[in-house]
Amino acid sequence: MQLNLETSANFEAELRKNISQQLHQELDGFINTSGFPPYMNKKQTAKYLGVAYKTFDKWAEEVELPFVRVGSVKRYKRSEIDSFLQAHSK
Repeated sequence: MQLNLETSANFEAELRKNISQQLHQELDGFINTSGFPPYMNKKQTAKYLGVAYKTFDKWAEEVELPFVRVGSVKRYKRSEIDSFLQAHSK
């Protein structure tokens, strides 16, 4: 199905601008409200990375994922995981 409408150049430009702004707002909102806390436990971090728990354990050992230890508790800082992924992406 094809729909042909005649519109003014100003209308099209304004429509594109509004759609672009809305898309950027939605993406920013999605990124800022990912639902993951700033410091994550191992299970949360594996879920954040989208990998199985065993895969996460393997990665954590092989590539030495950054973490913070408080006593015997390990926490993975979300922003450091993001930076690590960016630094190691091809």
